[in-house]
Amino acid sequence: MAPKRHHPHIHDDSDVSSKRLTAFALEDRDVQTAVLAELRAMSADESNALSLTFASLVVAVLLVVAGPLMTVKVMPGLPSSWLIQPLVVVVAAVVLIIALSPMIVFFVKEQKRRERAFVWLGAYQDELARRHRLRGSKARRWQRAH
Repeated sequence: MAPKRHHPHIHDDSDVSSKRLTAFALEDRDVQTAVLAELRAMSADESNALSLTFASLVVAVLLVVAGPLMTVKVMPGLPSSWLIQPLVVVVAAVVLIIALSPMIVFFVKEQKRRERAFVWLGAYQDELARRHRLRGSKARRWQRAH
């Protein structure tokens, strides 16, 4: 992935306000184009979904393969193996989930970043469309500049 450029109009929140939209609309056309392109790239990034699918597949395969291998011999005084075996698999699943929790947190953060890109992309496009529909001398001046 190419290094991301920082633009003041790519925000870390979804707090869309008229002040922020106006600041974006008054920017130079090159800045607007770069911001819109970066937001489009961020919102179209499907790598997070692919990584999550792959991680889920790995966990499922590990549980299916390791489940039968985790045999527990029934000792006198313990419940039968039909009760112990599922318990061992559940404990293994919990351990795997705990081990993979940092990756899960990363997936959630990436998904939120993608959602913010969708929100800002739509808001900026709506604002530019609104500006193009305006009438009057200020509107004509803005339209000539953009």
